[in-house]
Amino acid sequence: MSDHRGSTRRRRAVGRERRTRSTRIALLALAAVIPTVVVTGLGGAANAATDDYALLFVAGTGTAGAPTAGPATSSNLFNPYGVAVDGSGNVYIADTVNNRVEKVTPGGQLSVIAGTGDTGAPTEGPATSSNLDLPIGVAVDGSGNVYIADYGNNRVEQVTPGGQLSVIAGTSSQGAPTAGPATSSNLNSPAGVAVDGSGNVYIADQGNHRVEQVTPGGQLSVIAGTGVAGAPTAGPATSSNLDNPTGVVVDGTGNVYIADGRNNQVEKVTPGGQLSVIAGTGAAGAPTAGPATSSNLRTPFGVAVDGSGNVYIADTSNHRVEKVTPGGQLSVIAGTGAAGAPTAGPATSSNLSYPTGVAVDGTGNVYIADFGNHRVEKLVAPPPATIYAFGLQQPLNADGSSIVKGNSTVPVKFTLKANGVATTSPVAYFSATKVSSSISGDDLETLPSTTPSTGTVFAISAGVYQYNWSTKGLASGTYRIKVTLDNGATYSVNVSLK
Repeated sequence: MSDHRGSTRRRRAVGRERRTRSTRIALLALAAVIPTVVVTGLGGAANAATDDYALLFVAGTGTAGAPTAGPATSSNLFNPYGVAVDGSGNVYIADTVNNRVEKVTPGGQLSVIAGTGDTGAPTEGPATSSNLDLPIGVAVDGSGNVYIADYGNNRVEQVTPGGQLSVIAGTSSQGAPTAGPATSSNLNSPAGVAVDGSGNVYIADQGNHRVEQVTPGGQLSVIAGTGVAGAPTAGPATSSNLDNPTGVVVDGTGNVYIADGRNNQVEKVTPGGQLSVIAGTGAAGAPTAGPATSSNLRTPFGVAVDGSGNVYIADTSNHRVEKVTPGGQLSVIAGTGAAGAPTAGPATSSNLSYPTGVAVDGTGNVYIADFGNHRVEKLVAPPPATIYAFGLQQPLNADGSSIVKGNSTVPVKFTLKANGVATTSPVAYFSATKVSSSISGDDLETLPSTTPSTGTVFAISAGVYQYNWSTKGLASGTYRIKVTLDNGATYSVNVSLK
């Protein structure tokens, strides 16, 4: 009995030591790119977001702990660093201190897909029977293969849809990368991973201050960074320094985006290998809405990109997530700037705590690995503005028919609603066109220049709008009055002019 009790005590002690070690290493990993700072002056323009996202919880209770299969919001997480989402809406979590990767279905059910919970070297075979050591980054391809940046093991692994794990880059040693077979090349604390539509895998090799590419054939090459920590320079990406790159993502045309943590910047590398800075000044500070390269960042850890070219930044030490449009304009879409527990509702009114990972799905919903809150959140994209009611104001004829007299002014009214979520559509266009009496429907004749024409612009948000249509000098006939929003939504009504 005493031997059994002693064995039990030893196992418990080992478990406590492993958890303590994992926590310590994870915090050191984050500290490697997040200097100690005192954040002040976080109000003002930085909170001016142009997109009204709603924040929801995807996984985690807010308490650090081991995961449990079942409802994801009833399961604990422990400092999740990375997040990814596939085309079917499944969310993947790099649950760092738990040494696991989990999957959350669109129905909200969580399961472990890799890792035993123990710290250790990976073993090829069933992924849930393999150890991991601080998985930080996660990505998923179109076939359902999941890629893991296994920080403490200096490796990148792949998990097939069938649950089989294999190492695709890195050795057991920490060191500089070498071009050639990826599994013969060293890595140094890989923190981010991404995959493109052709199966090329990209690695943010944090400790080597480089980004590498691994082809489907398993060949590794450096695509950015010199290996020396330093500020980036525009031009050939392999001639530019980086400083602790921690996040990487690739868009549909092969542009690679880098979260360059200690440089407080995000860079873009074209398929031709040219590097440019797209966000951040290089100085650590609070973000400001407007040109992204004129805004400060503070240790951005994660980066994502959507199909329209919008780039999303997990601005870790600012406790915010920002969006950069293809035109280079930055806005805050989540976080107040203060570290704290998140609240469901308007995303810019909710606190975050060191968000380290970010992902975006095909409909524009954004997912956040909220490291300090032990949660993953979802930002629901604001719906496009839609016209839900359109018509002529009174007076109409007593019988309710839409017949108006010439040489008059007809008030045209429409109502704009955005599915219950406050939003803004920048412009709307009013047009009135004459329908040919001999040809039906869509064969339209442009009205004379004395009438409103396509391109008459309204500054527009949700509400009721009126345009006064002048019929002076118009011939009798049927006219189609139409409003088109800049997002393509249209509504029209035909009017008989006598």
